[in-house]
Amino acid sequence: MRRIVSMLALTAGLASVLAVHAASAATLQVAAGAPDVLATDGTCALREAIINANDDAATWPDCAAGSGADTINLPAGTYVLAIPGADENAAATGDLDVTDDLTLVGAGAETTIIDADGIDRALYVYSGAALSVDSLTVTGGAAD
Repeated sequence: MRRIVSMLALTAGLASVLAVHAASAATLQVAAGAPDVLATDGTCALREAIINANDDAATWPDCAAGSGADTINLPAGTYVLAIPGADENAAATGDLDVTDDLTLVGAGAETTIIDADGIDRALYVYSGAALSVDSLTVTGGAAD
């Protein structure tokens, strides 16, 4: 009987840990065709979504707050990085810095494109973070 009670307690404990882990992720939706801006303008841009995912907060209120290992959905379109700047680590300029686990999901590699337009790398993943890219193309990056 003790063994059954112990197994039930272990199973319940594991289920609660898994539920907390699953609840600690957010899905952020980028607006179709959103320009690369940091502005409170009613449109969730890719850069704003990445900052919110990194911060686990609604730093940019046009996008949902990040929470743990997030997913960002990008509809079909080309997302051109347009804010130049280098050696900045918060995704505010240049490349899109990823500091927390993140999945980017597009509508198809032929139709969803992140284009760094030669201003910097497209994406920079920091140590301790993981990035998964699905159904999109990343192009136009330049690194010294």
